Amino acid sequence: NRRQRSFKLLRCIVRLCYVVLYPYPVHDITVILINLPILMEMLLTHWGLESLIGVFQENCIDESVLLKLKERDIEKLVPQIGLRLKLTENLEIWKTIKLAEIELDTGVSEAEPRSEDLSTISLESGNPDAASSIIFFDNGESTTQEQKRDLNSILNCNEGRELLQTYALQKIVKRRALVKLIIDDELRNNPDKRIERDRFVYLAQEIQRTFPTENAGIYYVQGYRDMEGKAVGNHGKLWDKYINTRRKYRSLDIIPSTPAKKTKPNQPNPRISFKV
Repeated sequence: NRRQRSFKLLRCIVRLCYVVLYPYPVHDITVILINLPILMEMLLTHWGLESLIGVFQENCIDESVLLKLKERDIEKLVPQIGLRLKLTENLEIWKTIKLAEIELDTGVSEAEPRSEDLSTISLESGNPDAASSIIFFDNGESTTQEQKRDLNSILNCNEGRELLQTYALQKIVKRRALVKLIIDDELRNNPDKRIERDRFVYLAQEIQRTFPTENAGIYYVQGYRDMEGKAVGNHGKLWDKYINTRRKYRSLDIIPSTPAKKTKPNQPNPRISFKV
């Protein structure tokens, strides 16, 4: 009984600390409380999913397991559609924050992109829903120099001012219109432009800064490999819009559907006659 009372007291103290720390970003709280056994309970409570605390405890789900949860696992774990959708949305944001922490720990910044020579992995298929399965990694090659506009400049138009005013009055972000405006602006001079990873990260962070109720992870999450070594594709509303726009441009022959094949230097062109 004494141990139970002590544990309940500890739980109350931690919850009180959680309330005090609430104004700070979620990942700050996670870092501070990362080693506490009731982290899962606090996360679920914060997400409004207290009813799942027992399910998580019964299935021995801790932070390391939470990072590995796949969609099929969540379906088995949470059969109720409403709770499952709520958990999936919050879990995606939480994973984004954790991955951002890992990247910060490795010293990677926008000003200093990774120098590793990573090959491009393309998993694109004909399925329109497969946009998130395409991964572009930096290969260290420099792209053509161009003037990159900040989000304020992109929003300095009638459509942008409408988005800003709607948010100022109603705290509503028209996400579909916002990402369309941004991607259209990025491709305005070159429809076949490859938008760099750091540019996606920057734009997502600018969206969060301009619209404080938004989360950067909704708009872009960089492709990575999970703990099992499997590739997890880039995803987010900016990325999906970019891929869908390129797909539309290909269908309209605005950009080439396939890269041109290079002729081998030692292979003669069959259409050229060498007879004198």
